[in-house]
Amino acid sequence: MRDLSRQLVMAPVVMARIVMVLGLMLICTLSAQATAILNPIVVIEPGAREAAVKVLNDRPVAMTYRIAIVNRRELADGKFEDAEDTKPGEMFAADFLRFSPRQVTLSPGQLQSVRILASRPNGLPPGDYKSFLRVEEIPTPEATAAIAGNGAAAIAAYLTQLMPITVKQR
Repeated sequence: MRDLSRQLVMAPVVMARIVMVLGLMLICTLSAQATAILNPIVVIEPGAREAAVKVLNDRPVAMTYRIAIVNRRELADGKFEDAEDTKPGEMFAADFLRFSPRQVTLSPGQLQSVRILASRPNGLPPGDYKSFLRVEEIPTPEATAAIAGNGAAAIAAYLTQLMPITVKQR
């Protein structure tokens, strides 16, 4: 009798784990069809003023992307966090970087170049100034329906990607 009651208590836990594993497998499958960032590491050398990153929509439907430049700091454990303020010793590039476009909708297979311009202020001390270009997929009802399929319960994964930008000053 104890074994039966224990099995009945454990059944929801086992089912929850199975659903979680299946959900993660689905997300991993969907991630295979996602945004591709070509030339994902940007270094603007001394004397240079601009660079470009290419965003490719690998999804089977049109997708909208929001683009931003953000500051992130590395923690002692190797993880990153948003950096709203600058701490002593940190050298971020976001204050003197401009980019275009800020938002774009791409058809399946379409490629968009994102131009990045570095306007170094006069008297900028030497060093490597770092920030990140964030490319975020924006959910739309049409994209969600197409990505998730027509099932009663589905998961649509939307990705945000960060690419490092380094501006070198000598």
